[in-house]
Amino acid sequence: MKWYRKLHWQIILGMILGLIYGIAAAQFQWVGFATNWVVPFGDIFMNLLKLIAVPLVLTSLVAGVASLSDFKKLSRMGSKTIGLYIATTAVAVTIGLLVVNVLQPGAQLPEATKAKLEAQFQANAADKAKALEQAKAQFEAEKRRMREAHERDTALLKETISKLETEVAGMEGKFADERNDLLSKVRAAKALYQAQRAMMYSEVSKLQKAISVKEAQAADWHAKVTAIEAEKLSLISKLEEAAANAIRYNDFVIFPTGFPRTLEKLQKAGYLVREVSNTECAKLDGGMSCLSLRF
Repeated sequence: MKWYRKLHWQIILGMILGLIYGIAAAQFQWVGFATNWVVPFGDIFMNLLKLIAVPLVLTSLVAGVASLSDFKKLSRMGSKTIGLYIATTAVAVTIGLLVVNVLQPGAQLPEATKAKLEAQFQANAADKAKALEQAKAQFEAEKRRMREAHERDTALLKETISKLETEVAGMEGKFADERNDLLSKVRAAKALYQAQRAMMYSEVSKLQKAISVKEAQAADWHAKVTAIEAEKLSLISKLEEAAANAIRYNDFVIFPTGFPRTLEKLQKAGYLVREVSNTECAKLDGGMSCLSLRF
């Protein structure tokens, strides 16, 4: 491969040709042509370099780290890379300072070009200063507007807080009154409950005593009724025995009142039965003595 086909020689030749053209453009007043036709391509080239620089460096670092077989070498490689970067940067800065101080670019420009460039830069600086002043004025106006809005919102917020505090104080007073009223009602209800409870216990005690008395009376009455029933059964059996021994034709069975079932049985058996009271029974003098039927 021939030497001029290698990339680094092409870059060096491009730099030399660019330097020669820049000097010639300054000497022969080719500034318009350079500004309109050369500068845009240079800007495009520089922007492309800036665009590819970060991805290129990043992919190179990732590929280099991924290709390491021993990660222990990573720290040593990183230190070498940082050292090489610092060294090359120092060399580039030194070369740039030496070239600027020795060659003094721009010193050979004509006075008219210098004046034109100064006027252009001053106009740009004036435009930038004017834009800066406008931006500063807009910033101050926006700052003033935001301060006024903040003060207005703060006043409104303070007023709202004052209203809320007043409402909260009123609600607290109302709540305290309602709480006291409720507590008094609870105390009154508790006292009433206790009084009713004591009254209920008293009534229950009275009822228990009354029930005990009634139970005793019921037991007494039951004993009396049992005795009466036993006496009644004995009387009935004696009446039935007397009726069995009575004469069937003209004799009468003197039967005291108050025993309807026995009377019905004697009548069904064919006896002539006349029911009289105990007081009349003693007055009767018939075929059968009434005294034998009195019990």
